[in-house]
Amino acid sequence: MYSVVWTRQAKKDHRFIVGNALAVKLAEILNTVRASPFESTPSHCFEKLKGYNPPIYTRRLDYYNRFVYTVESNVNGAKDRDGILYDGIVVIHRMWGHFPP
Repeated sequence: MYSVVWTRQAKKDHRFIVGNALAVKLAEILNTVRASPFESTPSHCFEKLKGYNPPIYTRRLDYYNRFVYTVESNVNGAKDRDGILYDGIVVIHRMWGHFPP
């Protein structure tokens, strides 16, 4: 299981999606990313963008908007409420628009 961290821009982007039809798809993507950020599902698959270090991954919300995130290792040893160690940390950068950070 992965920990999810939102950037300031992702929090701003989330305001556009809350009352939108994309909210259901965003919830599905968040559940998938928490479980395994590199897992492709039939409804949404991930893409690795070329030329970025650390690698940036995207998932399509609709034709124009993309869910943009990076995955970091858990070097601090963060744990969930039950004391289980996270596999890594997913940093969400954008949800509205299609440009990476």
